[in-house]
Amino acid sequence: MARCDADEYPVNGTCNRGDRLDMDEVGVYCFSTNETPKVMMARAICAKK
Repeated sequence: MARCDADEYPVNGTCNRGDRLDMDEVGVYCFSTNETPKVMMARAICAKK
């Protein structure tokens, strides 16, 4: 998971692994349906409110 600052919101994001990227009002999340997922890192691209 990667979060934006309180005065920002996510506009896009990336995951180094995983098969699904999700966003909400505060951050970016990476998900995997693999039974043995490796370390996943999310990166949020944020914009000022």
